[in-house]
Formats: sequence, structure tokens, C-alpha cells
Amino acid sequence: MTKAEAARARADHDNAWRQWISDSAVETVDTALSHVQAVVEEQVSQYGAFPAFLVTGRKDGEFELDSVAPEELSPDQVLNSLRSLAREKAPQLLVAALAYPATLPDRSGATAVIVEVEHRERLSLEVVQEYRAVAAKGRSFVNFDDPHTDRADAWLFGVRD
Repeated sequence: MTKAEAARARADHDNAWRQWISDSAVETVDTALSHVQAVVEEQVSQYGAFPAFLVTGRKDGEFELDSVAPEELSPDQVLNSLRSLAREKAPQLLVAALAYPATLPDRSGATAVIVEVEHRERLSLEVVQEYRAVAAKGRSFVNFDDPHTDRADAWLFGVRD
């Protein structure tokens, strides 16, 4: 398999989820992921890092950003608090995207954002996207690599208490 064929196969794998849900759900998930990227870019450009956060998309089309004070909680408690918040909002939501920073040991310590995305149409994904902070001409910005996407266990809409 050539490099081009391997890249095409990875892209097909990473986009296969788009076939499982409606076009409107694809658009909603893409919008949530765009919001995640915007938050990561802003935080990394200003502070060099970002805390875990939650982006939710309501049925009325509005998106919200939530976070918790990480200094008071362990990393697991932060993620659990954000998941609990999403569960409280679930009746009004179409999509939730829980984003948190990661260092990828299998890629020589590359920095990444991991996003646990769940859509009401029973789509649950884990999206891993490497990024690099870049400074040029007195301005800083973030370059994102192509996302790697896999199906994930449901944590919001597919979970019954």
C-alpha cells in the first residue's frame, strides 16, 4: 500500500461515522468540533495549554461552553463533573463534546485534544487531534492535524441510570 493509499484509507475510516447519522446531525457534530478547536486555539495561544471543557449544542441551535475549576478537583473529577453537567442538560441537547488535553506517548509526546462526542442520534465518538502552537510575525496560532476518529462507548444519551 502506498502512502497515498494509506492516507486515503485513514481518511475513509475517520469519516465513516458520517454515514451512520442524518445530514443535520453531521452538521451539528461538525459545529461542536469547530467550537472545540476554537476554544483550544484561543486557550493555547493565550496560556500555552487548556483545561478540560464541555461544548453542548441545544435543540434550539445554540451552543454553550462550560468548564469547572480544575484546581479544586483531580483530572478524573473534572471530567466526571463535566459529564454530570451534560447529563443535567441532556433533555435540551442534540450534541455534547467533552474536550481535554492529552500527551500522546505513541507519537513522541505530541500534544493533542481528545474529544468525547455524543449526538442524540446514538452516535458516540472519540476524536483525537494533535496540535502544535506556532508563533510567527508576532502572532501565535495553533495548527491542528487531521483528526483520528473511533467509535466510543456512550456516556450521555445511550446511558441509562
